[in-house]
Amino acid sequence: MAVHGSIRAYKEWTRVLFNQKKPSPEEINEILMAAESGNLEVFERLYYAEPTRLGIRDSRGRTPAHQAAARNKVNILKFILEKGGDLNNQDNAGNTPLHIAVEYESLDAVDYLLQM
Repeated sequence: MAVHGSIRAYKEWTRVLFNQKKPSPEEINEILMAAESGNLEVFERLYYAEPTRLGIRDSRGRTPAHQAAARNKVNILKFILEKGGDLNNQDNAGNTPLHIAVEYESLDAVDYLLQM
């Protein structure tokens, strides 16, 4: 239990030192919905407003890449990769965007993720 408290304290100090604000639920939902919809214009606007949003996670630990993979939005996956985002992040269950693409039968996303 002491370890978890230490990790939490470390994360809080890191956030304070680097002046990172914790994303609001609205900000999390906004970028994840843009990834799901495949609306690249909105996704780009959100990214350029706050580049760290590529690493935002929902309550299941899923990132915008997971959401884009689930909905077969290869344009979003390409953008994430071009901007240095990680397309191999694991969610809370250990699933990567590729696993999610397979689960949802998002065949274009599966092909793209296998080729990168």
